[in-house]
Amino acid sequence: MYQAKPIMTAIAIGVLILMGLIGGKFVAASTLNFPYASIRDDCAPWDGAAVTIRLSQRPDHCQFTHYPAIEIRLWMGRNELMPKLPASYSLPSNAQNSQGVVILCDRPNHCQTAQSSRIWLDAIYPDTTAKGSYSIQVDGKNLEGHFHTEKWCTQRVLCG
Repeated sequence: MYQAKPIMTAIAIGVLILMGLIGGKFVAASTLNFPYASIRDDCAPWDGAAVTIRLSQRPDHCQFTHYPAIEIRLWMGRNELMPKLPASYSLPSNAQNSQGVVILCDRPNHCQTAQSSRIWLDAIYPDTTAKGSYSIQVDGKNLEGHFHTEKWCTQRVLCG
């Protein structure tokens, strides 16, 4: 009878782990969650067309002012990105990377570049939304999730 308790406990823990793995309910090493997303046209460091997807913990309404936030900066314009979708982008922290960069900002002007990141873009709908997912490693944290932007933020962008 005394042997059954440890066995039952081990079985219960195993079932909970299996349920978590199957249901995808496990929280990564970090508990940061970024359920809100916005997208806007932007400029690459060399003044070419770019797109920035901003993930935040509160609705941002295209103000790009809430922190903490993840900024996914793809150094291709939407017209260049759209014909290639769905696609994935591996973005190392190397500043010379020609595809883009991912940063985590915990407050204004306090940002860290992700050591590595993988971005999957499923679709971009012109002048409306975009959807995809991300997996990034920054400051010892592994952050993963999906995004579906609320809207395409309108702003005047002049690159070049």
